[in-house]
Amino acid sequence: MSKESIGFINVIGIESPGLASAPAIADKVIDMVEEYLGELTDKEFYDFYRRKQVRFSELSIEEKAQHIKDNPLYANMICRCERITEAEVIDAIHRKVGATTVDGVKRRTRAGMGRCQGGFCSPKVIKILARELGIKPEDIEKDKKRIVYFNRRNKNKKTGYLSDRNLDKALFFCVWFRFYIEL
Repeated sequence: MSKESIGFINVIGIESPGLASAPAIADKVIDMVEEYLGELTDKEFYDFYRRKQVRFSELSIEEKAQHIKDNPLYANMICRCERITEAEVIDAIHRKVGATTVDGVKRRTRAGMGRCQGGFCSPKVIKILARELGIKPEDIEKDKKRIVYFNRRNKNKKTGYLSDRNLDKALFFCVWFRFYIEL
């Protein structure tokens, strides 16, 4: 426990075998916290397990057929390079700590990490994020650094947003040619 910063415990900088010793280090940290705060009790309704993430490309043909039968969104391929389906993208958005940016979906599903580097699937991911989060596509961020795909020049002066008719073209153009605008 740090003497300079009360309540701060530094466990960074562990050399090899850091991974193997992590459980023992965690036990030591728990002991230090209990010494500082008193006895700790488990949360009554804490969920120790995450729901397993479906990796559609890794399923057998029979499992793929069953998933498509249960949820037709598994039949809609969003990222051709990495073989990521719409259902996988939606699952990444609605998990406990869900994706809210294009890069968030990329890190959780690999959509955009293939040969085209998101040139073809990023517009689809943007549209899915907008639909699932209930916001306009032009408000979708590339990442949490407030990098967006559209600026005022891309938007209609009267309405303040892109028309649906031009959205697909604008998304493709902005993503394919990597026009990111930092605010």
